[in-house]
Amino acid sequence: MIRKRFTLPDGCTVAEFVVRELVAKDEVKAAQLADASGGADSDLQREMLRLSICEVDGVKVNEASPYFDMDQWSLRTLRYLQQAWLDLNGVGDSDLKNFEASAELVAESGATAPK
Repeated sequence: MIRKRFTLPDGCTVAEFVVRELVAKDEVKAAQLADASGGADSDLQREMLRLSICEVDGVKVNEASPYFDMDQWSLRTLRYLQQAWLDLNGVGDSDLKNFEASAELVAESGATAPK
């Protein structure tokens, strides 16, 4: 699992944080937490962000629980967190192009497979 430390610029609520790459079970847990709080798409994203935080300003956090202290952060700080999360869990344009370029034709519709 990938973890990255990010240092934030002056004026943010925290100086640095460590976020981790999420796995499928984290998304399930985030969905359950979002459902409990109303179920909006923005709630799902917020819960995934909370679950990705491993450390804040040098203090490790309980990774088994969402990091609720994030709710006290400035919007600017949250935007940096969102970018960090996307860096670890998102797929960029170059990633997609490389992925699509790696595809190879296995069979065409109506064609028979070689014996």
